[in-house]
Amino acid sequence: MLLAGPKWPSRFHAVQFYLNDDLLIRSLSSFVTDGQERNGTVVVIATESHCTMLKESVQHLDQGKLILANAMEVLSQFMTDDRPDKTRLLQVYGEIQKQVTPGSPLFVFAETAPILCSQGLHSAAIILEELAGVLSTEYGVSILCGYPHSLYEQNDTDLISGTYQTHTHLRVASSIVPLS
Repeated sequence: MLLAGPKWPSRFHAVQFYLNDDLLIRSLSSFVTDGQERNGTVVVIATESHCTMLKESVQHLDQGKLILANAMEVLSQFMTDDRPDKTRLLQVYGEIQKQVTPGSPLFVFAETAPILCSQGLHSAAIILEELAGVLSTEYGVSILCGYPHSLYEQNDTDLISGTYQTHTHLRVASSIVPLS
């Protein structure tokens, strides 16, 4: 069953695969719009170029409810010895949470795990996805992870399996499909 924007679950940890930057930015613009229509704050943790492209795409939206963060800088705050540190990750989340209006739903788009994959740190990426699942479940955060299709052209079955196992939904266009 497909769930369109406003009918999304109250929280999710979804994955989306994209072929190119234009498709990603269109999808992200929709994600930001949907989050703001649900009176939420949207945090985008992405590459510098994706943040710049998105900012240009959503100028018409409430910039006070959109937080853009450089994924490499965020990763440097919680990675230790090529592995995500749960305590440090929760501290980073706490800092982000301080910027959100109390009681407002939080929607997060992140490219951090895909960046780890692109660096050959597949195990670290899966650990990070597991921790993101904890944030979604225990803290009520709705999370969308964006993976470039090129990461899967290597047919790494552990990576593919780990990605699907750590997410609750698959985002296709502007709809969301449960993975279980």
